[in-house]
Amino acid sequence: MDHEAGDDIYYNNSEGEYNDDSSQASEEDEMDNNDDSSQASEEDEMDNNDAQVDNDAQLDNIDAQLDIDDQVDNDAQVNKRGLTRLTKWRAKFEKSGGKKWPITFDALGRVDGVHRPKFSSFLGDIARSEVGLRYLKWKEVPKDEKNKMWALIQQLFEIDDYRRGPIMVRLGWLLRSFRTKMFKRHVRPNLARPTVLEKVPKMYHTIVKKEHWDRFLAHTKSDEFKVVSKSAKEVRAQYVYDHTMERGGYPYLKEKLVQNKEIAADDCPSRAFMWRKGRVNKEGEYKTENA
Repeated sequence: MDHEAGDDIYYNNSEGEYNDDSSQASEEDEMDNNDDSSQASEEDEMDNNDAQVDNDAQLDNIDAQLDIDDQVDNDAQVNKRGLTRLTKWRAKFEKSGGKKWPITFDALGRVDGVHRPKFSSFLGDIARSEVGLRYLKWKEVPKDEKNKMWALIQQLFEIDDYRRGPIMVRLGWLLRSFRTKMFKRHVRPNLARPTVLEKVPKMYHTIVKKEHWDRFLAHTKSDEFKVVSKSAKEVRAQYVYDHTMERGGYPYLKEKLVQNKEIAADDCPSRAFMWRKGRVNKEGEYKTENA
């Protein structure tokens, strides 16, 4: 999913600066180097959402990710637009004369510009359609599968190769969010209805095979899964800094701040400033006393 917000894509290091060396690391290394990311403070998480990918604990972090997951794509949206989105993307691309959509980045290396929502949605679509539930961990996805996804991205979007590493991290995060959603909305509500769980959810039958669905169900019944889920609930219970941002996350928040003339379009606000702004309501009041 959807974190913190669903459309937020970061490419900077912990100091808020782009790290050229990190782009040279393989995406598999980036997955494994974040085993301790769940221990990061909330302020650090603001700028490291996409680095928090797929260590064994976080992959199945069901309840701690629910607030995040809801910001990616809800089932109603998926159902409305169908699961043939890649075909639609290609049709739209061909209709435009085969001109790629350019992806731009802000001073902190975050995706911005008019094509940001389109790019974010596309990543979610290929994560579901190209991988889905075939693999339970991002690091299990073969390199050739990742190469295929990167090729799909570059077919439609103008983006340099050195951005690949962070984009792969993002895809891993989206897959984790997808699995979280599947458990939250299609498994947990039907635990007492085994006949319902025997079938792949109708809206996903075109991208999820029965054998993969069955393996996913078996995984959710494992002791490992239960231990991680319990731990996630305990972590979520201690979370007191809920944000008030919409699906667009920090990039969308920045756009609103520019529109409201609170900052200039070329400003690069500090992480602390954006964190605070992300936790106030329309009246400018903090959502919780703790925040």
